Amino acid sequence: MLHMTVNGRLRSLISSSILLILVFIALFPPPPSHAVPLDRGTTVLTPGTTVTDRPELEGDIIESSAVPFTGLNAVQQVVFTGTLVEAVVSEQGTSTLDFYYAIVNDGGSRQGITTVASSSFTGLLTDVDSLADSGGDVGSTSATRDFSGGIVQFNFANSVLPGQASNFVFIKTDSSTFGAGTVVLMSNDGMASVKGFAPVPEPTSILLLGVGVLVLVVWRCKHPDVIVNE
Repeated sequence: MLHMTVNGRLRSLISSSILLILVFIALFPPPPSHAVPLDRGTTVLTPGTTVTDRPELEGDIIESSAVPFTGLNAVQQVVFTGTLVEAVVSEQGTSTLDFYYAIVNDGGSRQGITTVASSSFTGLLTDVDSLADSGGDVGSTSATRDFSGGIVQFNFANSVLPGQASNFVFIKTDSSTFGAGTVVLMSNDGMASVKGFAPVPEPTSILLLGVGVLVLVVWRCKHPDVIVNE
């Protein structure tokens, strides 16, 4: 009888412990591995994720390129050279597009590369991160989006040094079409600009932008005497 009582108490204690653990997990869930939402005018950390954690990142590559670049300083001296590897990926399950970038800094460069920025993201939802298992030497540490929402910039606190390659960074979007764009790479005092891929805003985003412009025009017609500081 005593043995049965002890076993009953032990089962009760185990059940109570499991319940407490489940309650704790519900109240304080572990941070999931996912891309980081990036709103206009903000900077976020890019801790890195993997294809295992984000299986949708294994989508189909629909366009890719390897573009050489040359970074010049203010007096037109070459301070870095290398190759920008780009890809447009159609995400699994949604067919929305993700834009990938990796930097290869040549061994003969004089400076490390601190920034890669891409344009044409105005009006689009974006998530960003660094792909930690993509075989590079260094990952981005943060990402910044300008106040217009058009430019998304990845920052490398430790730089992509001469002879190094970065992990792929990616920008997830809600766009399903793409076209030509511009990608800019920067070092401490050098800059290079190359052709890249860019998303095309969906008709809804274009419509909202058009409505905003129309409202502004109507307001100006109703208030012709108001002076707006340039």
